[in-house]
Amino acid sequence: MIRAPVLILLLVALSGALRAQQELPPPDVTFFGAIETSRTDFSKLNAEKAVDGARLRAGLWLNQVTFGRWKLGVEGAYNRLGDSALRDQSQRPATGQETENIGITPNTVTETTDRERDVGGVEFGFRLHDSELFHLRAGGYLYSYRNRRDTTLELINTNTNASITNDLTPVSESSSTLAPYAGAGFAFPLTDQLRLTTDLSVYWIESEPLDSLSLGLQYRGP
Repeated sequence: MIRAPVLILLLVALSGALRAQQELPPPDVTFFGAIETSRTDFSKLNAEKAVDGARLRAGLWLNQVTFGRWKLGVEGAYNRLGDSALRDQSQRPATGQETENIGITPNTVTETTDRERDVGGVEFGFRLHDSELFHLRAGGYLYSYRNRRDTTLELINTNTNASITNDLTPVSESSSTLAPYAGAGFAFPLTDQLRLTTDLSVYWIESEPLDSLSLGLQYRGP
């Protein structure tokens, strides 16, 4: 059983702790959020060179964490780099197996391959902002990658113009991966709380560095 003096001491200590907590100043942070459009080069994934995407970003400037004229911030975003569709078409002579039991005697094959790439996910990282307009940022991008390939063979007899189309079984792969990103950009003031932002970043997707350019509107809290 707790004696009265011990209970009184506990109540005094708890009261002091609550009073000290109430006297602590609120953290000195500034909220920011942004809506951005982006264009990413998917050519290293055997896809289109310019793919449109979108980002929804939010973060906090830690006003008391500085490095000279640089201020530290934390950021997170939903980032859809985009989806790409690319078609390749080629012609080649028909092989022996392709000429058997199909009703015609083809001598040419037109092979059409449709490739789709889809990349989207969330990113978390840090941002450094100087006292003017410039910022640097880096972090991790947890993304989902989908790769689909559809191939169609058109077997043609060029002498009779007879043809048969053969759709091969689609090949589809998907994965989720955590990869780094890094970028730099500018934020141009429009009003006290609105800024026009532009940013050039590199995202490592499937071990390939993809360049991504964005343009957006940023809100910065008071």
